[in-house]
Amino acid sequence: MSVNSIGPFHFVRLDRPPELVKQTLITRSRPGVNGVMLQRLGVRAMPFEITSMVDAPTVADAYSLYWQYRLLVGASAVPMWWAGLAIQSHLFFVMNVSPVDIRRILRGHGGLNGLSYARTVCTWTLQPIATT
Repeated sequence: MSVNSIGPFHFVRLDRPPELVKQTLITRSRPGVNGVMLQRLGVRAMPFEITSMVDAPTVADAYSLYWQYRLLVGASAVPMWWAGLAIQSHLFFVMNVSPVDIRRILRGHGGLNGLSYARTVCTWTLQPIATT
């Protein structure tokens, strides 16, 4: 069990919980008419962005992780864990992965790789798909 993961990749941190399928609402108003109207558009999922961080033994390994993440773009939907909870009701399509920060660090302790000298921070664009 991983605390945070997207597909086969494990992370020290994911910066927010995933967005799931939910009722989509809009408000409408007309000039000269008091109040607003609330309209339900249906149950839909919207793409969302999430930022991941993981340590790596070397800078070369950190760049390698990013290129491995890119292989998920356009592939099959993958499961996700956030804060130790498996998101069992949804799978997630990876629409994009962008590097935010890939750099050498002086020395890291306690990450996924024990003693680390680099880190990879990426922003993911994910599309949730309800499975139930």
